[in-house]
Amino acid sequence: MRIHKEGTFDGVWTVFVGPCLCFSDLSETEADALMAAFARLAASRA
Repeated sequence: MRIHKEGTFDGVWTVFVGPCLCFSDLSETEADALMAAFARLAASRA
């Protein structure tokens, strides 16, 4: 599962999980926490 984040010029972040799921309007801290949570979930299922 690919997990990555993209930021905009105004500091708003979007996290993409796999090919279909995304979470937007996040702060950088929220984006990092969400990425860490999904990374732990993916590792536990591997």
